[in-house]
Amino acid sequence: MARAATTTRRADSQARTRQLVLEAAERLFVANGFGATSLDDIAREAGFSKGAVYSNFAGKADLFFAIVEQQFDELRQRLRSAVEAEDDALSRLAAVGTWYQEFLRVESGWARSLPEVAALAAQDDDARQRFSSLLQSIESSITELTAQQQESLGIQFGLPPDQVAALVVALVMGLAVRSLHDLESPPELFNTALARFLLPI
Repeated sequence: MARAATTTRRADSQARTRQLVLEAAERLFVANGFGATSLDDIAREAGFSKGAVYSNFAGKADLFFAIVEQQFDELRQRLRSAVEAEDDALSRLAAVGTWYQEFLRVESGWARSLPEVAALAAQDDDARQRFSSLLQSIESSITELTAQQQESLGIQFGLPPDQVAALVVALVMGLAVRSLHDLESPPELFNTALARFLLPI
């Protein structure tokens, strides 16, 4: 019994350490970008040794993907809820635009890190596989949501759902790169492009 209690306490402690490291890494990635953030910085911010970081994560890229994958699940649910609260195509499109503007306001710091990680993925096999899996997961969710909207609204969009998904991801990544180079894009640009993708036929 005592051994089981000790094991549970150890597991709880490790889970707590992992979460604190994730939160510290997220703050630094958002504030400084991926490239400018070191594992030493993250360990110091979290209040642990660098060894504690490595005991939970394989490295900085592993940390980044763990954060983004966790956040994606939350963002996906928020987007679905926003769309399903509206009754017609234009209102649902407006809801997507509102969601995107809120995403930019809350998650603006990620615009710096995403292109940096994309560049890393082009040079590192493990990062490339993880990044590819993340993009595929995002595209799959957008494809599913788009197909459901076609059925719910009783219309057919101008492009197949999987192509809409690929273009949406490309658009978001492209806007992130523009932001990285201090080229501002009006928030409504996303909605204007999305409307073109979804024009019914």
